[in-house]
Amino acid sequence: MPKQSLEVRYLARLYGIRHVPNPLSAMIRALALRWSLFGGFLGALAFVEYLQGNFHLTEFTAGMVIGLILCDITRCRFAARLWPLTCQITDWNRVESLLKELRSKEPPPK
Repeated sequence: MPKQSLEVRYLARLYGIRHVPNPLSAMIRALALRWSLFGGFLGALAFVEYLQGNFHLTEFTAGMVIGLILCDITRCRFAARLWPLTCQITDWNRVESLLKELRSKEPPPK
């Protein structure tokens, strides 16, 4: 698959979820990779700190993971609450035409 520009990927994602009544679950699924990467790294770091006897650093690292997840969930809930307004003010025909225009300007795959 050829590398797409940021604009094309964003418009394609936005246009793809235009009929979703509440995209909260889709947003949380998209963030699950981020949580697993950061959680896995910080979890491994916390485990190493625990083995070394640095219990205060273990608690700090666990707090960072929990804070990351809570911050993302709060942001997702806020965006989901505003989704009906976003759908009302977005011109979906314009989004579709911009998407087609940007895709036509992309270089062909090698």
